[in-house]
Amino acid sequence: MQRGIDHCAQCEQCVCEKLAERLVVYEEVKHRVGGEIPEEDTLRFIRPYENKKRLDALKSAHPCEP
Repeated sequence: MQRGIDHCAQCEQCVCEKLAERLVVYEEVKHRVGGEIPEEDTLRFIRPYENKKRLDALKSAHPCEP
């Protein structure tokens, strides 16, 4: 908000330290729990917070935007 942008993918510092602490990546969660994650749990508890994929998609859709 302070930079006048709509989302982190528009920032030249993406991925900053603050955002890196909050990124959710399915593969990393799966590794942390040590195995498969039931589909229902993935849909309810991981997918809504799996922000790294969304940021990457936004960045590739608009690579020149700040």
